[in-house]
Amino acid sequence: MKKFAIICIFLSVVLSSCKYEEGPFISVREAEARMVGVWELGKVYKNGIEQTETVTGLSANRPGSYYTFYYEGMLSVTAIVNGNIRESNQGFWNFQNNEKEIKVEFQLPGEDYLYEAEIKRLTMSELRYEYTDSDGNLWRFEMYTRSHY
Repeated sequence: MKKFAIICIFLSVVLSSCKYEEGPFISVREAEARMVGVWELGKVYKNGIEQTETVTGLSANRPGSYYTFYYEGMLSVTAIVNGNIRESNQGFWNFQNNEKEIKVEFQLPGEDYLYEAEIKRLTMSELRYEYTDSDGNLWRFEMYTRSHY
């Protein structure tokens, strides 16, 4: 009976630690430690259709853009548009809803970004999240790590 109780407690702890729909099932690192670093935007989907650099229209939503998440909620974004580098001014991020969502806010020249996204996967090497923009479009980002601090 004692073993059964211990197994039940263990399973409840393990199952409650699975925060993200696409994993990981369990992680020894805190969400913030996994989030902080430089991420390259690898794949972008708008309403389920993969976007290319020329299709998205929004600079920061182009594959190849870099998102740098810093401790204490600072964020910078670098996008390359027609061979020109565009960098963000004063960006911010923070977790929402028990670290299941992320709020992102930054500006690129002529473009303002503010959204809350549902995190689908967060590991040391992969970050996937989805958000709906003000026009009702569902965006899905798949990012891959360049480095962690």
